[in-house]
Amino acid sequence: MDLKADGTGDLTLVLTRDLTSDVEKQAFESISENETARAAIEARFADRIGALAESISTSVEREVTVSETSIDLATTQDGETGVIRLSATIEGLALVDGDRLVLTEPFASGFSADRPIIVHVPEGYTVEQVQPTPDAQNGTTLEWTAGADVTDFELELTADSSATSTPGFGFAGASIALLGAALLGYRRR
Repeated sequence: MDLKADGTGDLTLVLTRDLTSDVEKQAFESISENETARAAIEARFADRIGALAESISTSVEREVTVSETSIDLATTQDGETGVIRLSATIEGLALVDGDRLVLTEPFASGFSADRPIIVHVPEGYTVEQVQPTPDAQNGTTLEWTAGADVTDFELELTADSSATSTPGFGFAGASIALLGAALLGYRRR
């Protein structure tokens, strides 16, 4: 999951299929080539994620919505593994409180995953507190192994104050300066 500074989470569920048997390979190719089948898989995923968002909304008492879903199918370079990526954008997933982000649900209420849980912290944020302790942490990526007990999950992040106190234009100032320069150049022609 890629967590954003506005509390949105971009969720990606990655499923793999062994394509070494002809039957599995043909089934995967059939789905890859059939737009209706892909749309049906995406619709089922959207329904599940929508129900999850409703459940989270009730639990955390704020609006959590799914704004878009997608499906992508690919094979590994050797052609022996089919990869299905189901993605969803979940708005309001993390609580935004000033310069803090707090992510609890869907994990805190006894969530059980048969795949690793990976959370990417937004750029410019640092981990203040996390429970349970991730099984691996590399910079801004936290990972819990498949089957990890994440009951009472809580991830608290804070914006890095040094990122906003640096002198200079910043993105908005630089954009305005470039726009002004472009308009000035246009008027001189």
